[in-house]
Amino acid sequence: MKVIIEIDQLYNLIARLEPERRGIFITETLLKIIQGARPSWITDIPKTRTKAAVGDYTADFESFWKEYPKKDNKLGAYIQWKKIKNPFSALNECLEALKWQTIKWSMDNNKFCPLAENYILKQRWLDEPPQETIAKARGGGVVGEWYTDMNGISRQRM
Repeated sequence: MKVIIEIDQLYNLIARLEPERRGIFITETLLKIIQGARPSWITDIPKTRTKAAVGDYTADFESFWKEYPKKDNKLGAYIQWKKIKNPFSALNECLEALKWQTIKWSMDNNKFCPLAENYILKQRWLDEPPQETIAKARGGGVVGEWYTDMNGISRQRM
């Protein structure tokens, strides 16, 4: 069982005692806690999981969330985001990777787009982009592919 010790209440109790009695009181109280007894000034920690308020998210996470196509489980994604050691460099890498990844996912109507929580947990911004996705992101096709130019001439991409 986890407990919250109200320090103010404890301090007030100790302050009211005579100086020679304070050490004994602290020792007896700690022994009670160890043995499972609960003094009146100790309360249980509520076991509810609280949602983060809108203002509780960091600016770097909000930038990531704004660009990420699948908007499910923001709190779970934020919990994973807080575990990143250097979130600002990860944000830059994420935004760069999302440029080609969103193109790839949109080809399948975002069917294979992972949840943001899993994307962060598995560091999916480190994935290597497929060559055809890079070419489409640049507005061109795949090298070696045949196409017809504006004049109707068949050409091969270089």
